[in-house]
Amino acid sequence: MWPVWLLCATLEVPESSYYDWNRVGWANRAARCAADGAMTAQIREAHAESDGTYGAPRIKAELAEGGVLVSKQRIAELMAAGHIQGLSGREHSTVTTRRDRMAAPFPDLVNRQFLAEVPNRIWYGDVTYIWVGGRFWYLATVIDAATKEVIGWRFADHMETSLVADALRAAVARRGLNESRGAVFHTDRGSQYTSAEFGKVCGLFGVRQSMGRTGVCYDNAAAESFFSILKRELIWRYHWDTADDLHLSLFEWIESWYNRKRRHASVGIQAPAAAYIQYLNRPAA
Repeated sequence: MWPVWLLCATLEVPESSYYDWNRVGWANRAARCAADGAMTAQIREAHAESDGTYGAPRIKAELAEGGVLVSKQRIAELMAAGHIQGLSGREHSTVTTRRDRMAAPFPDLVNRQFLAEVPNRIWYGDVTYIWVGGRFWYLATVIDAATKEVIGWRFADHMETSLVADALRAAVARRGLNESRGAVFHTDRGSQYTSAEFGKVCGLFGVRQSMGRTGVCYDNAAAESFFSILKRELIWRYHWDTADDLHLSLFEWIESWYNRKRRHASVGIQAPAAAYIQYLNRPAA
């Protein structure tokens, strides 16, 4: 290594200038390290509050809501340096559809357009199964396409028509009968949804049925996407001894986390409940 005095003499730079530059450089590096440490601590807190699920985009929105403005790139860099990872990737969803060949299917009124401009125009739903207590239990959902809010759901030890009918009743109870009338409810062609019993429930509430094609998962991709998130962020990460324990965890995750806190890019990086309130508070035309 060359001595400082020789380098400075060669470059015709005073040694005092070098030492001033070096001192300022160390001070700047120390300040940057301190700032990075403080920011990483805030990122860890936001990441922990999301139960370890948020990546850089949602953490950016979470920090911005608290008045901390920072770029997504910097958050991603600090997360990588701090070994902080959000959950990503989409897993395969197992199909629970049992086709009723005797029932007449309904037309597809959605055509894969799963983001409505206003609430209660398009709802979509499906059924998935979860293994607990040595057997399968089933979860049926109804989700509003405009806000991504789970407005109705039911959990039971069977996947009969009453399961999906009760989920729809819960959705109508939450949104109100007047607001529910005319809503399109899009599902697959499972026997529960094509049954005459379920058709009567839809008719009672003025809900119009819509169905995708048999065996084409993309026609009901939004409903399957929710189950993918649910299983990735909750079901595959924890263990329950009883169905009652799982039922309680589903309630907490859906009602307290997913609907009220989990941010969604498709509704402006905000929670479904906040998106619905924003709609209700919109200025009158």
